[in-house]
Amino acid sequence: MSTVIGKADDLAEQLQGWSEMRRNLEQPSPADLGRQVEVEAVQELHNLMPLEWEMIPNLLLASGGDADAILVSPVGEKYVVDVKARTDRMDLGAPRGDRVKSWRELHDQVRHAARQLRGVPVVWQPRARDTDFSLIGEVWCLRGGATELLEALETLGGADGGGGPHEVLGVAPDASPEEIRAAYRELAKRYHPDRVGHLGPEFRQLAERRMKAINAAYQKLVG
Repeated sequence: MSTVIGKADDLAEQLQGWSEMRRNLEQPSPADLGRQVEVEAVQELHNLMPLEWEMIPNLLLASGGDADAILVSPVGEKYVVDVKARTDRMDLGAPRGDRVKSWRELHDQVRHAARQLRGVPVVWQPRARDTDFSLIGEVWCLRGGATELLEALETLGGADGGGGPHEVLGVAPDASPEEIRAAYRELAKRYHPDRVGHLGPEFRQLAERRMKAINAAYQKLVG
């Protein structure tokens, strides 16, 4: 005696439905995807960070909220970095839509965290396909990879030429003229405005200010 459990087409349809359900269960939720992007981005940033920089990952704030990473430059400049998996451009006037938070809410949260920590607020979008570094409201927004983020922060921190000429050029007080010239050439190559124009007009202006500080320091030491 045999039992008929269904036609072949019915069984195929049911198996396909089970397969789709399994794929849906295996796919990460938007929140899980966001956390995964944050972890991977912070790890990449840690791997690429210069030795003289300091990084504090995943800091919880006493008043609520958190910072995905705090970066401290060799001269003590502090950057409060919030990593975002989303790829749309920061728009403070955009409505919330179907996302949990609007860009305005995210902007205000990062600004609040940076004020508590007395640092510069930065939103980092590592999954963005284009590269851009712009000041939006009171928050710097970097679209690009970890290398671009570090390059942007180094330029941002040195834009005002803080410190003496040796500090600006990154050489020891007893550096020889050859060492000073070598440091100058390397910095001029790195921060020439023509090389960083793709990161946005604000970043180009910072690079121009940085180059003025580098040139002034070089002239003071060897001019």
